[in-house]
Amino acid sequence: GNSLTGASGTGAFAGSVSPSFTTHSIGVATGTSFNAITGVAAQSDQETATSIVTAVTPGRQQYHPSACKVWVNWDGVTAAINASYNVASTTDVAVGSTAINFTVNFSSNGYSPCATAGFQTGVLENIIITVDTDTGLSVGSMVFVTNNAAAVRVDTNDNYAHAFGDQ
Repeated sequence: GNSLTGASGTGAFAGSVSPSFTTHSIGVATGTSFNAITGVAAQSDQETATSIVTAVTPGRQQYHPSACKVWVNWDGVTAAINASYNVASTTDVAVGSTAINFTVNFSSNGYSPCATAGFQTGVLENIIITVDTDTGLSVGSMVFVTNNAAAVRVDTNDNYAHAFGDQ
């Protein structure tokens, strides 16, 4: 039946009840105006990096120029990956030289890599890690070399690298 329960008791009613919904706009405030979100970003929207009214899903975020495309924490002695994103594997090229192989390649070798090595007791402590200029960069990998203060290549346990660029 049609019944209604309220704070003061139960009663009957005639008619129908229609649910009512309130919709809310999601948008972006820009200075003195408010712009409603107009759609979901495609890869091309992320690469141009100009829209302020397109929502970004997790699967598209990596295409923005400011997003790190590759990062890795690896052991230079064993070439084991401790943690990573977009890294298929590491290769122990030689003493003090490790290749980082990407899962998704860069579109050119014009990307920007960077690396650092942790403090390493027993190898003259001042470790310098650089991109291997003999090998250079390729779209599918980057090679880093680690040298001690005497400019001798050494393996170091704690190494960290990342790269930015277009994929």
